[in-house]
Amino acid sequence: PEFVGFRDTITVEQNAEGFDLSRYYLAEDKSKVTVESKKETDISKAETQTNTIVGMDEFDNSTEKECEIKVVTQEDIKNGAKLTPMVDGNVPLSKDTLEKAKSGDIDVQVEDLNEELKTAYTNIKEDKVNGTTSFKKVEDEDKFFNRDAFTNTGNISMESLGMDYKEYREFVNKNLLDDEGHVKGTYNKDTNSFEGVDENGNSFSIDAGGLGIQPGEGSTPAGALEAWQQQQGNGNQSSNPNTGNSGQTNPGGTTTTPTDPNITVDEYGNQVRPSPWYGCVEVKFPGSNIWESINTIVYNDGRFFDTMEAACAQAEKDIWTSGYWGYSVDSIYHNGKKMYQIQWKA
Repeated sequence: PEFVGFRDTITVEQNAEGFDLSRYYLAEDKSKVTVESKKETDISKAETQTNTIVGMDEFDNSTEKECEIKVVTQEDIKNGAKLTPMVDGNVPLSKDTLEKAKSGDIDVQVEDLNEELKTAYTNIKEDKVNGTTSFKKVEDEDKFFNRDAFTNTGNISMESLGMDYKEYREFVNKNLLDDEGHVKGTYNKDTNSFEGVDENGNSFSIDAGGLGIQPGEGSTPAGALEAWQQQQGNGNQSSNPNTGNSGQTNPGGTTTTPTDPNITVDEYGNQVRPSPWYGCVEVKFPGSNIWESINTIVYNDGRFFDTMEAACAQAEKDIWTSGYWGYSVDSIYHNGKKMYQIQWKA
């Protein structure tokens, strides 16, 4: 067997769920081939350790290489530490970090796959492999973080739109993803549209101009953020996830009377307006220029928590006696604050 694009160092978050060191490596052979590590990797502590990756075919022929595993904390990720993706681009995260990444509260930086792995994985997806590989598809991709779903929509990148991660995620979720979270199409700069083929094999085209994207120099759209924000009624407000006061009490101060007829000031002094998302309301707290989409539906648990961490901790404590197989944590607008609630999965 031969390794493809072997990486000497893997960076993973402490207590990342679904971590499997073998999924970071790929081996090819003419016969059936597998990849395993010689020993278990303990990622419960933030430290650097070594392991040996072994590729073996069905005739017990093998090849092996040593690698280094660097375990980092959530704080390291907040400070810009880049995580290593598995062969398929998925990145295992701790439950708390995954929730924060999905909500845009943490900007997870991911290393690029090297060209050898990129080519090999493309061949796997397109069934163009000459021989066999050790690739193992994950069973539930929703349990992993995959930045490509949010920052690689054809030529429409987060940077080319001039958006930060939270703005880009909201834009992509609303306009460019299907119900399963897959990108609807690839940007065509000549027609300024997203083009693709649906599950029935029919071609489709989405007008990018209608999404506030105007064609610019080369393949980089120009003015997309400003046009889209105006379309959403946001003006030129920033959605920097590092500012604002989510989950905090009303800080007081002067509230500007809104001129938009869809915006009202509630009894807590917060500006509120309808949200495009079912069961949510958009809230702008005094002292902040961020509109946050917050849930208004009370789930089956009925308890509210000041932080996502507190809700997760309580759910982990209760799940053993709850009779449910799992849970999720979502926001809830309660008494003028953004709080969090547990939704049990039957």
